[in-house]
Amino acid sequence: MKEAGKTALAGWAEADITPPLGFPMGGRGPRFDPAEQIADPLLAQVTLLQDRRERRLLLVSLDIIGSTSSVADPIRHQLAAIVGTTPDAVVLNYSHTHSSGMGLLDIYPYNGEKPVVIRDYETRLMTPLVGLARQVLARLAPVGVSWRNGTSEFAINRRRRNENGVTEHRPHPEGYYDPNLWLLELEGNAGSALLYSYACHPVTMYEAEWQTISADFPGSVRFELRERMGAAIHLQFFQGLAGSVRPRILADLEEKVFRNGSRDVLKKAGKQLADDLVKTLALPGVELELELMACMGYVLVRPGAPLQPDGIRELGTNWGGYWLERLCSGIPCDRVQPWPIGLIQLGCEHLITYIAAEAVAEWRPHLEKVFAGSQLACWGYCQHEHTYLPTDELIAAGGYEVNQAPLCTNFWPQPIAAGTDTLVEEGFERLRTRLERERS
Repeated sequence: MKEAGKTALAGWAEADITPPLGFPMGGRGPRFDPAEQIADPLLAQVTLLQDRRERRLLLVSLDIIGSTSSVADPIRHQLAAIVGTTPDAVVLNYSHTHSSGMGLLDIYPYNGEKPVVIRDYETRLMTPLVGLARQVLARLAPVGVSWRNGTSEFAINRRRRNENGVTEHRPHPEGYYDPNLWLLELEGNAGSALLYSYACHPVTMYEAEWQTISADFPGSVRFELRERMGAAIHLQFFQGLAGSVRPRILADLEEKVFRNGSRDVLKKAGKQLADDLVKTLALPGVELELELMACMGYVLVRPGAPLQPDGIRELGTNWGGYWLERLCSGIPCDRVQPWPIGLIQLGCEHLITYIAAEAVAEWRPHLEKVFAGSQLACWGYCQHEHTYLPTDELIAAGGYEVNQAPLCTNFWPQPIAAGTDTLVEEGFERLRTRLERERS
């Protein structure tokens, strides 16, 4: 990267946020299977960017399953105050590793008291993040900024129809996934950082080692690249639109099933994605003059047709019992869910879009339609959690993400209503208009 034109400033730092042994595992509903061992640490990583007009953007990555608004919003507001920016310019991104601790109990259909150990962990999460925000503010230094777009076949679609036309959780080689591998290189006299994004569920470990804490493939990639490039390099992962994809390495295409992973498989997966990142780093980059802007909004997602009582009973004791009790008691369901979406400008033609929670890979073509002519990075799992957000095409096809996953929340016992395509596209149109207005 050329030394000239380093008008941007950046600082980065990381901290260990691994929960203790015995902590309830995440990514499996309101279950409290305690962690029995730690395969690798969970990290919080933070990068602060500043442009020549002293506008700042704080990007936070967390190796956890996700978080709820009651936890995430106070963190975002506190971090914004520390680094001197607006809450819209603070983005929390969750790797969504299913081998992290419980982080979503507030949105599950659960009537019990929140375990103290979970409440304490959520409360204490603020402390390391505040510390990191102060560190990166103090470390701001000139950097060159380079944007690259590569590709990877690391992921595979996980929604496949069987002979009866029912959408099942199986590898689908012809199904859609997002092959884009986004990389932002920051290089200065004090060191270098690689920020990257890819869309894939981090589930290489959790079914094989149900009670083992692991950052999954983002952690494995970190280890692999630091072995090659030196321990000092900052490697920060941002989860993409991963709601409908899994690691291809787990797919048994002959049997049309996903195999369980292992630590050896996880190591191979990390090497594969690290190889693709190295190839991307070798591509010509676009040197950016940072022109930072950020805005956040909401789309109002509504429920579709309600399940009948017989359908609720079929859910079993976990979900069905909760919903039967709630509906019989007369407690109303949510009529709408405000779903966070956001738009980040790094340069006039280089944008990052994000959708909260488990946005499916199939959203990328819709975002490319709205932002035609721009270079895009597309993130999911940002700010706070809801459930899966499917496109209209996926809603019509049914399957876990459409029919079962919404029942695992306490919003409503029914799928999301059709019409999401228009809601999301119009929502991002509004954000684009806001940025254009502020530019002028």
